[in-house]
Amino acid sequence: MRSEVAIICDAKAEIVGLHDFFTRWFGGLSQDRREFARCERALHADFTMVTPDGSLCSRDRTLERIREGHGAAGPSFAIRIEDVEPLWHESDAILVAYVEVQSGAGRTTRRRSSALLTRSGSDPAGLVWRHLHETWMQVSVASGCQESRKRGEHA
Repeated sequence: MRSEVAIICDAKAEIVGLHDFFTRWFGGLSQDRREFARCERALHADFTMVTPDGSLCSRDRTLERIREGHGAAGPSFAIRIEDVEPLWHESDAILVAYVEVQSGAGRTTRRRSSALLTRSGSDPAGLVWRHLHETWMQVSVASGCQESRKRGEHA
């Protein structure tokens, strides 16, 4: 039971921690190479990402895009992580879903993400990102449908 709780807590901490870095980096508030190195360590050598537009990016391409985006969002940029939910886990791996809300310069976007993280001794939270899949969400839903459902609920 302890390892189950630990991996869930570690995953939440890793998701929030990496997005805190993204807030500082894309907002131009950090140029610290040690912080960027933390981001590099967090992404496994075989990391892949499906972007909200459906593009598949390797670890190298993802890191290149992060480097290039330094300061691009401006100092008002913020990221908030919501609705973190473990979908599956074992002692050394976890699949987690969450919602990422980005805001700044009068604009807000939301994306639903699922991430596969595995245990590693090299990352500060003890987990590394193996895969990330992001999908755009509407900021508000006019149809009256719920944006998410609890497991087992049907329309």
